[in-house]
Amino acid sequence: MAHDSSSAEPQPVSLKALRLRPGLALQTQGVGAGASKEEAQFLAAIESKGVMVGPHSSGAKSTMQAGAEYLVRGFTGQHDFSFKAKVIQIFEHPFAYALLAYPSAVNARLVRRALRLKTSRPAKISLYGQSKPLDVTLIDVSNCGSMVHSPTPLGAIGEVLSLSLSIEFEGDSADLTIPATICHSNKAEQGDGVHVGLAFKPTSKSDKLLLHFLAQSSND
Repeated sequence: MAHDSSSAEPQPVSLKALRLRPGLALQTQGVGAGASKEEAQFLAAIESKGVMVGPHSSGAKSTMQAGAEYLVRGFTGQHDFSFKAKVIQIFEHPFAYALLAYPSAVNARLVRRALRLKTSRPAKISLYGQSKPLDVTLIDVSNCGSMVHSPTPLGAIGEVLSLSLSIEFEGDSADLTIPATICHSNKAEQGDGVHVGLAFKPTSKSDKLLLHFLAQSSND
């Protein structure tokens, strides 16, 4: 498990507290036996009024039915969340979306203490026992961990390796080399290679400072 993850139990929170962004991927499922899961996206919410949920693909029609109740799930980047709501009305114009009743509370579970931010940075991975570093790309990063795209698998879960990259810090180039533990590895959804989740193991205050700067600069 990544060091920036948590196994906390779900807690009731307000939908507003999650600060959902338009376009956030959702999964909807009708409440009832045999209901299928459908991909959707969050469009907007008006507190105490309703939640606008659109189809996953632009130009598609909503598969949700007016009057039916649905379980809605999503992931903010830090929290897994879910709530149940009835569909108030279906709209086709000016675009397709379903208007759901605004939930009184949402079940949310903190799974990542530090929000990982998308980035695209070249880096190198040094595997223990191998002399030649492997070129990889950071695709998201926080001060606790990162996801990297690698042309080949990097090792087994729990294995420790070394990640190296250069960071522009206060006008100068700083080289960061940090131990990291493999948390998970999956085939890339698009193209070749694998996506590997890493948990950083900073060994000094300077490492922690550079990681914090790296995460902040990715946010900018």
